[in-house]
Amino acid sequence: MAVCRVFLVATLAILAVEGASDRAWAEWVVNSRGECVEQWSPASMLRGPTAMLMAPTAPFRSGAGVFAYETMQGNLAFWGPVLAVLSGAVGVIHTGVWLGTGLADTLTGGYFAIAPYRATQLSLDPLIPPFVSEAQQHAIEAKRPDPCGRVAASS
Repeated sequence: MAVCRVFLVATLAILAVEGASDRAWAEWVVNSRGECVEQWSPASMLRGPTAMLMAPTAPFRSGAGVFAYETMQGNLAFWGPVLAVLSGAVGVIHTGVWLGTGLADTLTGGYFAIAPYRATQLSLDPLIPPFVSEAQQHAIEAKRPDPCGRVAASS
């Protein structure tokens, strides 16, 4: 019963913060060389609280990434559930990291951008599974927009 309450409170908090913080990270701008760089702004103070808010979702997002990105192509039917559980276990580690770095970002006002970028996004998109190859990671990341909103741009 307590777990249901925690999830209910987390869901309501996500919905409440979503409207209030469209940009819960530092301001990203394109510099003169065409690179996407981070700049501190007052909105950066929401990095830490957002990372701590999104931390409990990491195990579920990691497990969902196994199926969303179909990393095992033909063998997914047999190994998929096992890999999803293992990815969820790695997501538990991400939860601890996101909580710790989120607390550090909260204490520093987001100036040092300690929390990982994916932790500071108010999103429930699946995370890339930890066991995929470097080439697969780059292929998945190339389909996602960079922080400046450009798709398949080098940052």
